[in-house]
Amino acid sequence: MLRMRATRLVRIGAAVAIGTVGLIGYEAVTQVAGALPPPVVNTDYAAYPAPGSLPAGCVSDGPGFLIGYRAFIQRAGAPAVDPFVDPGPGGPMTARSLRRLEGVIQVGDQLVVRWTNWAAGCESVPVSFPLKQTTHDFFDLKDDQALVREPNGPFSFRYCRSNGEGCQITPSGFELSATIPQLHVVCGFQLDVVIGSPLETVGPHGSYYQTQNRQMAQAAGLGTFNTGPPNMLIDAGNGGQTCRPDQRIVIDKQWVGSGANPPTNVPPEFLLTVTSSASDVDPTVISTATCNVSGGVFTCSYLDAASPGVPQGGLLVNLDSLLTVVETGFPGNTADITFPVGLASKYVNCAPTGTPCLVTITNTPPPPPPTTTPTTSPEIVTSVPPPPTEPTTSPESITLPPTGTSGPAPLTIIGLLMVPVGGALVWLTRRRADQI
Repeated sequence: MLRMRATRLVRIGAAVAIGTVGLIGYEAVTQVAGALPPPVVNTDYAAYPAPGSLPAGCVSDGPGFLIGYRAFIQRAGAPAVDPFVDPGPGGPMTARSLRRLEGVIQVGDQLVVRWTNWAAGCESVPVSFPLKQTTHDFFDLKDDQALVREPNGPFSFRYCRSNGEGCQITPSGFELSATIPQLHVVCGFQLDVVIGSPLETVGPHGSYYQTQNRQMAQAAGLGTFNTGPPNMLIDAGNGGQTCRPDQRIVIDKQWVGSGANPPTNVPPEFLLTVTSSASDVDPTVISTATCNVSGGVFTCSYLDAASPGVPQGGLLVNLDSLLTVVETGFPGNTADITFPVGLASKYVNCAPTGTPCLVTITNTPPPPPPTTTPTTSPEIVTSVPPPPTEPTTSPESITLPPTGTSGPAPLTIIGLLMVPVGGALVWLTRRRADQI
């Protein structure tokens, strides 16, 4: 009887140890499974595509990266014929590509891309479905294209991983979709299906997805690019729409940590000036916005060069205007930015309601001066915001820490404590059994 009890204790101790290891293993798996962040917008233009963009076992790039790929339009009330129905995974690429949709796409259309699977060995690389804003309704090697972003929001492009993250899994495989928005100022667009993360800018001031385009651009003297493979473009399609190239935009100042509300330590001499020129080659100023903070409120006045002294409802811009942003009077907080309106989807966002577009300028206030807290007054509270860890000059550079990284999970801690307890119990019960 005693030996049976000792044997039972040995089994219980072993079960505790094994179960604890299982808990730790489960915790580690759950931590890793949720650790992959969304793909990051690519701005390393000189190196694009960087070495290792495709794993060693992936030998398919370009259109061959996805198996059974096809694209089509979903439009309310459209007839159930091509291009408004899924053409299926078979047939030539010309019958399945976004290219056949050019000239048909309208504002509000939902563009859908589907595929059956990744090519063998390529499953670890995500697929992205970005929308670019362009000057023309066709691809021009000499023009820059800018990634279209959600106004003051986190969305910038759709993506899909082979585990289904970021996209929809259907009975026939995987699906991504995007709705064509109403554009303003710049009226052309290009949809891309790309390997990995999208480029912030496609064109001479950025890079190109296709190897051939990088080679042609460098040969044309448009810049220096990585002219080697792989080809990161799976599919693409261009389009255009009616929009207003001449209009006004409003300054939308956002402060890290306080949003539209200025921090309390903005000095009275702070000044933000935004000017728009006639074009990117003609520096003649056509409009000026002058902004400051008074009484804790951020305000701007807008004046046109053609009508001095007449207040306007926003900064006048056209398709070719160059915007110049200058901040002064806030040491350590300057945000001098120059960019053409045609590239401004990174900063300029327009609502479909017809209201003025916003040029969003986001940066971090400088660290407040050090304060000495008397030891006799521990309850003193200061309204000065804490110093930032890293200055930033654009909304997309704000990075929140990933969840679950503040320290070991409680389950992991309990598991680690139980391992030596289980081991000791096994050793003790075996020794008692041997002594019986």
